[in-house]
Amino acid sequence: KKIRGKLYYLGVWADADFDRRRHERQQADLEAGRKPRDVDAAIDVAKVCNRFLGSIDSHIGIS
Repeated sequence: KKIRGKLYYLGVWADADFDRRRHERQQADLEAGRKPRDVDAAIDVAKVCNRFLGSIDSHIGIS
């Protein structure tokens, strides 16, 4: 997709609804001159943190 005179690859469309919303967010960021936010990475960090905290709880014995 060409946005503000520059070509961007916005990924594949496996899940139409999710990918359409992601594409709209990325396009809005690019048109505003911002770097697109990576929502998927934030979700991965949250999962890692939850697993870490869960392992600490089980190690210490906190319920």
